[in-house]
Amino acid sequence: MKDEKDFLELNYNKSFGNELSFFIRGFWNYYEFFEKDPYEDYIYILPAKNYLYGAEVKINYLLGNHFLSFGSEWRRFKVDQSYYLTYLNGEKIEDSEVLI
Repeated sequence: MKDEKDFLELNYNKSFGNELSFFIRGFWNYYEFFEKDPYEDYIYILPAKNYLYGAEVKINYLLGNHFLSFGSEWRRFKVDQSYYLTYLNGEKIEDSEVLI
């Protein structure tokens, strides 16, 4: 069985005086899972990989007594998951793979 997760985040924050600030962030998240379960006549195999990555931008502006905030965020999430069966000798059982 395999169960691993990796994460990376980078950000930058810059202020221009007391009235204006700028923030940017990028992130990447990776998850991998692999399971191998033996049964009486076959082995059930479940591999999975998930990816999440994106970026965020934000601008804050102080205008008198008002605080204005503008920003945007973009994310992408991808899942690669399937399962299949093999015989006890490791040979894949034909037409047993299912993509989830």
